[in-house]
Amino acid sequence: MDHYEMVEKLRQKANVTYEEAKTALETANWDILDALVLLESEGKVHQNSSTFTTEEKPVEKPKSNNKRDFVDMLNRVFGYIKQFIAFLSRNEMHIKWRDGQNLEMNLLVLAIFLLLCFPLTVILFIIAFFKGARFSLHGPNVDNLNMQVSLNKDEQENKNNTQN
Repeated sequence: MDHYEMVEKLRQKANVTYEEAKTALETANWDILDALVLLESEGKVHQNSSTFTTEEKPVEKPKSNNKRDFVDMLNRVFGYIKQFIAFLSRNEMHIKWRDGQNLEMNLLVLAIFLLLCFPLTVILFIIAFFKGARFSLHGPNVDNLNMQVSLNKDEQENKNNTQN
């Protein structure tokens, strides 16, 4: 850094004139920190919106409220559970058999069956699959998901068609 840059830097930091900064640097043998201390001791440093100091101030640690953090975490978890239960209660699974019979089941009921008797529920679904049942999900939230999945499939098919 040349002398002109040093004078400009000190002038900006101390908010003094060019001549005062140059004189202080020459007196301090071109050491910016010593020149800044010299200007401060002479009272020539004009305070602006920011201050520079070498004084060490103790840093206050933010108080941690573990109980409040735990309560906030529980509220978030219960909020997610509430949203999930609302999703399950608004949507249904439709099972269509070959002979034309239809069965509609709320996803919340299905989730309860899965929780209470998982092996039996899975076995019944496998048997229904091999007997020719077709499964589909319907509801306000699921229809949006199906549309997104079908759009992704269409995009993939378009990519494959353009490559061929």
